[in-house]
Amino acid sequence: MARVQYSVPDPLKAEAEMLLNAQGIPPRVATIMFYQEIVQHRGLPFTPSPIPNKTTAETIEKADRGEDLIECKDAEDVFKKLKI
Repeated sequence: MARVQYSVPDPLKAEAEMLLNAQGIPPRVATIMFYQEIVQHRGLPFTPSPIPNKTTAETIEKADRGEDLIECKDAEDVFKKLKI
């Protein structure tokens, strides 16, 4: 049997495991189930959200046309304009 190891953002892991635990499914079993579904469907068993999403795609198109651009002189100016 192979060992599978991935890094997952902590908040995502916590929420997913909470939902799995509520159904009595250990994360290890859920991973095996997901792999089985991939094999059965010969790919992902669902349609992923479009990447980029609609808002991001529209923003990229605007930027390509030179619309709504904010020019910055340096990194400090970027953070200032982002209000970070």
